[in-house]
Amino acid sequence: MKRLLLSILIVTFFTAISIAQDSYKKEVTWLGLDFTEAKLFPKTAFTNPEVIKEDYLLKWNQIVLNESKKFNVSKFFKIETLHYDLSIVEKKNSAISAENLIVDNSKQSC
Repeated sequence: MKRLLLSILIVTFFTAISIAQDSYKKEVTWLGLDFTEAKLFPKTAFTNPEVIKEDYLLKWNQIVLNESKKFNVSKFFKIETLHYDLSIVEKKNSAISAENLIVDNSKQSC
């Protein structure tokens, strides 16, 4: 009896996981790339942190939209309908301290 109950429980569990994995593929919103915890190095390669913050972070997020044939997120993840809303990450990325974005080496504390 215990084996039967355990077998039913296991089958139910894996069926639920399978259904959950496919349910997100119907409609997804791409929110963009959040750089709030990003650290760029070496400092010699990134000489103007303010330009990176104000210009490049926006461009790096826009590239997924502007070059959607190269970065086909919906095809890669097999998503039926893909929406884009970068407003959340644009707001978060604009609050980044430009001075803290660039570090001297990769071992510097984040």
